[in-house]
Amino acid sequence: MGDISGEEERRIIGLSDEISALRARVEDLSARLATLESGGRASLPKPPAEAPQPARTPAPSEGVLERAGRGAVLPRIAVVCFVLVFALILRTITDSGVVDVRLGSILGIGYVIALILAGWRLYAVGSKLAPVFPASGLLLLFSIILEAHGRFQTLSTTFAYVLLFIAGGVVTGLGLRYRASFTLCAAGLGTGMVGLAIGFPYPVFPLPAVIILAANFGAAIAARRSLCPSLRWSSLGLVFLFWLYWSFKLSVPTTCDEPTAKILYLSWFFPMLALYLAFFISAGVRMVLAGSAVGIFEGMAPTITSVGAFFAAWHVTSIWFHSRIYLLGFAACAVGLVSLAIAAWLASRRAKEGAPGCNCYTFSGIFLIAASLILIVGNLAYVLPLWAVTGLVLVFLADRWHNGGVRVTSYVMQVITCATAVISKVYIVDVASLPAAIGSSLVLSLVALVHYHWARGHKPPTTQSAFFSWLDRGDISAVSLLVAGLVSGFLFSRLVLLALMPGAPAVFAGSQSVLINCAAITLMLIAVRKKSAEILLVGVGVALVGGFKVFLLDMFQIKGMPLVAGVFTFGVVAAVGSVVSGRWQSIHGKGSRSSTLP
Repeated sequence: MGDISGEEERRIIGLSDEISALRARVEDLSARLATLESGGRASLPKPPAEAPQPARTPAPSEGVLERAGRGAVLPRIAVVCFVLVFALILRTITDSGVVDVRLGSILGIGYVIALILAGWRLYAVGSKLAPVFPASGLLLLFSIILEAHGRFQTLSTTFAYVLLFIAGGVVTGLGLRYRASFTLCAAGLGTGMVGLAIGFPYPVFPLPAVIILAANFGAAIAARRSLCPSLRWSSLGLVFLFWLYWSFKLSVPTTCDEPTAKILYLSWFFPMLALYLAFFISAGVRMVLAGSAVGIFEGMAPTITSVGAFFAAWHVTSIWFHSRIYLLGFAACAVGLVSLAIAAWLASRRAKEGAPGCNCYTFSGIFLIAASLILIVGNLAYVLPLWAVTGLVLVFLADRWHNGGVRVTSYVMQVITCATAVISKVYIVDVASLPAAIGSSLVLSLVALVHYHWARGHKPPTTQSAFFSWLDRGDISAVSLLVAGLVSGFLFSRLVLLALMPGAPAVFAGSQSVLINCAAITLMLIAVRKKSAEILLVGVGVALVGGFKVFLLDMFQIKGMPLVAGVFTFGVVAAVGSVVSGRWQSIHGKGSRSSTLP
């Protein structure tokens, strides 16, 4: 035998070591088995020390190219390049005149179909290259449609939209079937934007409306399957972009005549708007009935779309049908009542669980009804009391449904009513309009105070309301009802003073100061009697308002007995405040936290 090489010698030594280790292991197992069979407690032999393993060279760290190859980044880039090369070849032979432009468009559409089918097949087998093919096919189809329709006029408008609709639907179905978020986003947003771009700046508005609505429908299905939840917000933004553009085009016509209405598709505006509103209002009903949690989108979508639809319709109606704008009011009121009916229906089905989802429909319904009353009635002096009564009814419904969100909506309704009364200056009227204004402001004040009294006698439900369960557990926000009632009461008293003393501005100004100071005194006394810190806080705030008016306004605007009366009553406020402070300290104790006055 010849000499053994060094490599073979190392192998023989390694095999000998492994045989020795295996022999020792077999002997150890035999000894253990014999001990178990004899039932003895003999000490088991210690396992032999393992033979030292030869040191291994550490593997080199993974580089960028290795990670890219493992994540299919490089193969996808390569596929994109090859797909683009073939598309460029088709474009080159079309531009050079080898084939007709129409035939080139048909070949390109066929290539798009092949890419989408290839993507479907690759998704079925789980290939990492699958997303490239449908996305590339859609992008290529978008360019073919825009160029063939806009530049070469080889593709009719109707066929372009039909082709876009079919392709978007097929790719959306592909994304839903294989849970491909990227494919869903490309199909939903891409088809909507291209649909709006076809024929720009005068597209056939009803057709992109259908495309964008279909994209939102696909986004809703994807959200139910926990796929790409952000697509709903993006699709909703596309909806607002579309309706903003359509309503803008209709709001700035050179002449409001029949040809202009036909070019801008005015006859389609309101039916399509109603279809969109119905879709978004009903979008969350199925999710609520299925027992799913009501997310931010489901809670805000009915209100957002109701507000947007109302203002879009009002913007167009005020220009084209100004004399019949009251019809929009009736339509908005009907939709608002439908929203409230949906809220009541959901509450009747799921009352034990706090009626989830009710507030989102309640808020949208209340907004539509409140806005419609302005268009129907026309005079805010008659509308504001209806708003206030609506807010009071809402708090009763909130208690019946055990829904804290509806209760917050009732608070917001009262605050908005009071703020509208102040900002619109509806109660700053002439003598001829005083009776209606006095009655309206009195209703506002009484309703807000009754609302506050009821809220203090009934604790808010914490279910279905992050506001009461986390932000305002003590229902401190109900103080806004007291403030709204006092502000409305001041407006009422001011109108009464105006009716009693017309033509005496100095006396009128001084009387208002006296009125404010008397209100502060009354609140302080009520606070001590009821031991209510929040009423005391409001009373102190009213006293500060009275001091501001007396010393910073009346002092430089009036003189004589009206000024004297204002200063005197503020002195009484200060004296009563001192007595109330001492009384408060004696009631609650000097060392307690509740004795601290603001």
